[in-house]
Amino acid sequence: MVPAQGATSAHQRKIIWRASHRGLKELDILLGAYARERVPTMSDGDLRDLELLLAVSDNEIYDWLVRGEPVPEGYRNAVLEDLLAYRLTPDTGSTAADE
Repeated sequence: MVPAQGATSAHQRKIIWRASHRGLKELDILLGAYARERVPTMSDGDLRDLELLLAVSDNEIYDWLVRGEPVPEGYRNAVLEDLLAYRLTPDTGSTAADE
């Protein structure tokens, strides 16, 4: 794995790797790009929130990010809100509306 530019700690690199190697290609692309861009500047609290999200099954995350399914209250936080907005940016590929 090539470390993300700016990610200096082993902990940050581990999170980026986990986000990039989910099992579902769509999530590998989306979460990996998000993590490479955002993790280097995240606070410790945001890193914990991202790790909480990465512990969720691929199918659930896919439903939230791509299918627009409601996100359970326990997973609603600033990181997830940022990820939901990030997935709609043109540089990250298609959106749920494109399907």
